[in-house]
Amino acid sequence: MLDSARNERRRVVMISDFQASGMSQTDSGFMLAPGVGFQGVDVGGGGVRNLTFTDVRSPDQLLEGVTDYEILARVRSTGTVHVDNAEVTLLINGEPVASEAVTLDRTSEAVVNLPVSFEEGGRYAGELRLNGDDFDADNTHFFTVNVLPRIRVLVVNGAPSANWFDDGAHWFTLALDADGNSPFSAETVLASELGTVAFADYDVVVLLNVAALSDSQAAQLDTYVLSGGNLWLAPGSRVEPAVFNRQLGDVAPARLAEAVDLGRNDYLLVADMDRRHPLIAPLDVDWNARFRGFWQTEPHSDTDILMYFDNGLPALLERPVGEGRVLMFASAMDLSWSNLPLQGLYLPFVHESVNYLAKATDIVRAYRVGRGVDLAHELGAGVDTLEVTGPGGNVVAVSAGNSVYPATRPGFLQVGDPELGSLYAINSDPLATDFSRVQVSDLHDRFINPETTPMASERVRTAQLIAELEQPQRLWWWVLLLVMLLLLLETLVANRTYR
Repeated sequence: MLDSARNERRRVVMISDFQASGMSQTDSGFMLAPGVGFQGVDVGGGGVRNLTFTDVRSPDQLLEGVTDYEILARVRSTGTVHVDNAEVTLLINGEPVASEAVTLDRTSEAVVNLPVSFEEGGRYAGELRLNGDDFDADNTHFFTVNVLPRIRVLVVNGAPSANWFDDGAHWFTLALDADGNSPFSAETVLASELGTVAFADYDVVVLLNVAALSDSQAAQLDTYVLSGGNLWLAPGSRVEPAVFNRQLGDVAPARLAEAVDLGRNDYLLVADMDRRHPLIAPLDVDWNARFRGFWQTEPHSDTDILMYFDNGLPALLERPVGEGRVLMFASAMDLSWSNLPLQGLYLPFVHESVNYLAKATDIVRAYRVGRGVDLAHELGAGVDTLEVTGPGGNVVAVSAGNSVYPATRPGFLQVGDPELGSLYAINSDPLATDFSRVQVSDLHDRFINPETTPMASERVRTAQLIAELEQPQRLWWWVLLLVMLLLLLETLVANRTYR
């Protein structure tokens, strides 16, 4: 528009409150064309006292029995007028449980730790509220906490030993509850004792070097997995591939082909893994374990391979089966085939594997205003439509074809029944209520081209353009004159030499 403008004085006038968070720094190299001016008109008004939560650390899920916890909140003065003092109040299910004074006299930010107890299982709605400023829209932060029962693990010991050092179940259960404050509740049984065990009572079933099951036990295990149970298989030297494939081949991630024992002078290492997988990602450690024995496997077409040995064969395999999930480690979890139990990675590997099986899908329950809340996972078998109550009390229906709820205001999003349904927290973006401002003079210096004169009229710009065009022409005149002088001089010298 300015390129074709006829006005002598060309300029951009920007009318704004010049909020810093609204001024993107990604185009900091932008500059107006020569001759174009810039004028900022500040309509921001007077000073604003504002406090906001820039960060809140609260648990999405806790295990039953964790009674003492702390909610961490980072409070910042984001107005144009500094706020020295404030108060933060923690509410659980609408009831205040803790309060803390905040002092910001020397800094613009402070961290508050608020103690809270979750003694019983269930779903909790949490709120953090700020007092002490002039802007209420960002004074509440919403969060949810699901307190879950401990993860129940059944460990089936297929190779018991009187010497605990050689007992794989000993190492496995020790890793599950090493410090006595574990999120897991483990029970160990022998394979011969499975007749009295109900698999449905456990979140995860682990078979450690189990040679064989009865046909009825194998059928019960199939039903358990298909209906949503989780199974971890770690076959060792006692397992017969023909028996394993017949009893567990339909649910296992792979069929067993042949057991390989490399002897004492040779071993394999874990060479490659899917580091983006939710089971592997937290294991930011080097795998130095040496595997002398392992199983050659034949993975099913729907199996994912999470780890490989350095000979290219699968080490850790995963397969969804019905509503459940099955992991298989292609070696023993004891010392008979490897030194894995003696490695520091053994404990986190066991924890992350069992935790992943018990909670195979991590559901995000905290969103920001402006995002869409995807509720597709809430629509299970036989559920085509759900009623969703937004933060403002409006009720809408979501279905498989339209499962995204647009988050337009902060508060709680209730899905389904108020007592049994799911709860999601929606909060505003802290940057949106950061009222710190950019100086107009800074923008002027950033945008104005150095070649711009403050009052360059059209006549002056035309004269400058003519001068720029004539400058090369004047140079050519001097070059032409010099050539003519050289020609004349050459003629005179030639004539004298000829005579």
